[in-house]
Amino acid sequence: MLTYKNIESEIEKCASMAELHTYRFQLDLYGSSCNGDPYVFIKINDQLFYDEKFSGHKTFVINETLAKNTQCNIIVGLKNKNVNSSNPNTIVKNDIIIKDQFVRIEDLKINQISLKKNDLYFWEHAKFLFDNSEQVLEKTDGAYYNGQFILSLPTPIFPYLSKHFNSQIENYNVDKTSLSAERRQELLKTVYD
Repeated sequence: MLTYKNIESEIEKCASMAELHTYRFQLDLYGSSCNGDPYVFIKINDQLFYDEKFSGHKTFVINETLAKNTQCNIIVGLKNKNVNSSNPNTIVKNDIIIKDQFVRIEDLKINQISLKKNDLYFWEHAKFLFDNSEQVLEKTDGAYYNGQFILSLPTPIFPYLSKHFNSQIENYNVDKTSLSAERRQELLKTVYD
């Protein structure tokens, strides 16, 4: 109940819930062609940022502002892949895939911090949802079928990731000012790549 005595704390609660955070998402993707380029789409939550075909290596940079205490869904999807046609996008010989159409996430960075290379939240929370099915693949790094790769992160993102950073850099005594140049460089490489 809002009263004269608690109005400031209630306003502060509302203001903190409305807090916005801006993030720079960088997705380094590799599109593999087979009888056509993969048709890829990229979304942050429900907002579509890319919806075209491409092949080879491509980097996408998305600046997005998200509210505190919401879910951030990073989605990389593949659509229109044919497997049962006369010109399939997957070529199989003797039960072995010879050539395939897919999009793989080579790296995913948020504010220049690599989630994939640093094993921060990426592998244990990445999943792939198949189109027209309830089937889910866990611990995947791309879209190899028609459907969506999804990585869900709570916001604000970095307080959660800082727990992982602490375990990554626990062998470094960052409180000491006498950290050598080599150790500083090694620490930065651990954190940022």
